[in-house]
Amino acid sequence: MNAKKFLTKIVFRLKFFFFTPRFSIADSPVKLLRLGSEYGGWTFAQIQVDSDFAVISAGAGEDVSFDIELINLTGLKVFAVDPTQRAINHFQEIHKSSGNPQSKPYNLDGKQDTDSYNLAKINSSNFVLVPQALWVHNNEVKFFSPRDNTHVSHSISNIQNNFSLDSEHIFVKAITLETLMREYLINDIFLLKLDIEGAEIEVIERMLAYSIFPIQILIEYDEILFPSLKSKKRVTKCHGLLEENGYRLIHIEWPSNFLYLHNSYKRYIRKLD
Repeated sequence: MNAKKFLTKIVFRLKFFFFTPRFSIADSPVKLLRLGSEYGGWTFAQIQVDSDFAVISAGAGEDVSFDIELINLTGLKVFAVDPTQRAINHFQEIHKSSGNPQSKPYNLDGKQDTDSYNLAKINSSNFVLVPQALWVHNNEVKFFSPRDNTHVSHSISNIQNNFSLDSEHIFVKAITLETLMREYLINDIFLLKLDIEGAEIEVIERMLAYSIFPIQILIEYDEILFPSLKSKKRVTKCHGLLEENGYRLIHIEWPSNFLYLHNSYKRYIRKLD
């Protein structure tokens, strides 16, 4: 490692130490379970709800192992939200292989082969693609390309490129959470997953302003991976808003994947045996 790379690494570690918010984790009242591949997996609260609840999974990419395993376990319908062409292509490949069992293990690189999924129960009715970007308005938006063009994840905030407004981008249609729920006839959200490259905080703020309370929320706080005083303040504010609105933090997959459970969960669910 040359001196410049070494210094960059040291600076990042110092920023990470000083600007990573530290929150208390509450004891979970229900069992937790991790589903999906090492790359695309998430931990969620292992509870069961009525079949009319839905899952909204924003930021699908090319690893939807969590979504597919969640459908197989719970039987709930998942709406995968992602406007990028590679995600759309991946989704189409999955549905072409609908009904096939898993025939090979997951890989580690973030792009799964369809043979790695158990698609025996997956169909166009229970796994629905919404080819738009989840955001705070319904207009067309710039969707900025990642630094590494081998990666699939684009960003509205352009967090990977220091929030620049003029770097490489595409234009995509955006949709708000309340509009998505209305257009797809979603009344109650069992789980909201936000892996949307820096846009998660604005989406959460609007969701709470519209009194939408998913039973549980999975958030990747991408700003934690780009540490600064601004990012620490934004994540801390979002966490505080969630707590004020009845959510408790019950799990962190270090450093940036957070699981929140709403206090109203007992009204809707039965614990899985």
